[in-house]
This record gives sequence, C-alpha cells and structure tokens, in this order.
Amino acid sequence: MNDNQPQPPVLPVPDYLYMATKGSVAAVDKRSGEMVWQTPLASGIFGGASTVFVTLLVDGDRIFAHAKGELYCLDAQSGALLWTNPLEGWGYGLTSLATRAAASTPPMACVEYVQEAEEASRRRD
Repeated sequence: MNDNQPQPPVLPVPDYLYMATKGSVAAVDKRSGEMVWQTPLASGIFGGASTVFVTLLVDGDRIFAHAKGELYCLDAQSGALLWTNPLEGWGYGLTSLATRAAASTPPMACVEYVQEAEEASRRRD
C-alpha cells in the first residue's frame, strides 16, 4: 500500500441543530438560527403529516428518522433522502432508534403522543 496516494477530503459535519416534527426533518444553523434545509417524509397510509411524530437519531453524517411505520436515512449536511425502508409488519407506533454510537428514546414524546390521542378521542365522542 502506498501511503503517498492522495486521500479524499474529509468533509466536516456541519454545526446544525436537527429537529423533527409534523412528518418532516429540518436543520437549523446553530449560530444564526437560519433554517438550512427541510425534508418532508412520505405521507404513508395516514395521509397528511400535520400531526405525525418523528423519532430522530443523528449519527455522524447520517440522520435516521422513523415516522408512520417507515425508517428513513438522510444526509446530515444536505437533508437529501439516502434510503427508506417501509418496515413491513412492524406497525406504526413510536419507535426507539439506536446505533453503536448513539440512541434515541422519546420518553416525553410518548406522554405527549398519548395525551394527543386521548384528546382526539374525547373530541370524537
């Protein structure tokens, strides 16, 4: 192996705050507060995404998101969708995501999700 061969440049992971709600994932520049990109996730079988909870996990240069029973992988710098998996047979509930480097368990989101469901049920009655 020749150590003198040029190596591809290592691009720095941007200093963004990542957020996910209402069926979308977004990046906000932490210094300026400017929205850098927003990626809507597929609408799935439940139609519109206005109340869809999204579980989010950032691991290096990848963002993993789960919404409406589907798993998504996005590029952390651009928000580009890299792949999706419909997770057939796994259902549509809240999901915890984990890699060897990071984990995302939405304990408070579970409480909010249940409260929203209870309120919606009361409105229908």
